[in-house]
Amino acid sequence: MEPKNRFTAYFKNRKRLLAIILCIVLVFNIAAAAITTVVVINNNKAAESAEAGAASDTSAESLEASQPAEDIDPVLQEKLNAFYNAYSAGDYNKALEHITYVIDNYKVTAAEYCQRGLVYSRLGQNDKAIPDLQAALKLDPEDFTSLSLLAQIYTAEEKYQEASDALGKAISLIESKKAST
Repeated sequence: MEPKNRFTAYFKNRKRLLAIILCIVLVFNIAAAAITTVVVINNNKAAESAEAGAASDTSAESLEASQPAEDIDPVLQEKLNAFYNAYSAGDYNKALEHITYVIDNYKVTAAEYCQRGLVYSRLGQNDKAIPDLQAALKLDPEDFTSLSLLAQIYTAEEKYQEASDALGKAISLIESKKAST
């Protein structure tokens, strides 16, 4: 049987594939932790800024000026913060509860499906993680995080062809972004 693509031919050795995927996942986890920290800090700064603006002048015009351009539902903001806090604390069941609430009740992006897929994978529920990651990729076919996480899950499930395909797409994204800079 002839290899499906150049990545499959290169990754005939499963240990090599696993090592590369683990390196990508390590980079992903570092990036995810940094992104989570930045999002929480920015959300806290926006809330403090809005509170400070409201305290200094209570006229309707100044309140509108102090609000962020995108008015975020306070329940949504609370659930997202609760998700990040629970995930950071390693309480994946609680994190799953919060992100599922967000997905079920709000218009979401690929990021929320990817986050829930990540939580499912942390809980060892790869059968639930895969559909969420695929949903994320339908919303954003260039979501590197979803592709690399899918590659990791497929490797754990010993679905090496699928892992190779996902990894190949992720690598192609990196190459295309490098070429465009």
